[in-house]
Amino acid sequence: MSEGFESGTLGIFTADGAPAWAAVNTAANTGTYSAFAPDQARQ
Repeated sequence: MSEGFESGTLGIFTADGAPAWAAVNTAANTGTYSAFAPDQARQ
């Protein structure tokens, strides 16, 4: 199964806690959107 994020949402992917995953348009390998969650160890 392949999941894309081109709708600007995470589709079937979910995340609990904060900060959670988000669909962003700043770091996509291909297409426009990718999933992103900040590294808590680096904040």
